[in-house]
Amino acid sequence: MSDDIIRFRLTGTTLAQLRVFAAETGADLGCRAVAKRDANGFSLDAYLIEDLYIEVLQQNRDGISIEFIENFTQTSRSRRSEVSSGNRYSNPSSIPRGLGIKE
Repeated sequence: MSDDIIRFRLTGTTLAQLRVFAAETGADLGCRAVAKRDANGFSLDAYLIEDLYIEVLQQNRDGISIEFIENFTQTSRSRRSEVSSGNRYSNPSSIPRGLGIKE
């Protein structure tokens, strides 16, 4: 049993299909899911635990296509290695001061 989180693109011909899919599978659509309209209908990114993702792939869902984007867990692990483990504010003279530049 894998706890890895899979990010995938969900595409359906109608918004109702996407809503039903999310309700039936428990897919995480993020805080504010926004379906984008394209030539195939509507699509949005969703997240499922790997075991559930595999289970969903094995089911036949008319009008719904699922496209793998990434193993989100592995991506986050590799990106964490890019972040320093030190405290960048440990030296009081390096702490930013002032209002900064407003853009």
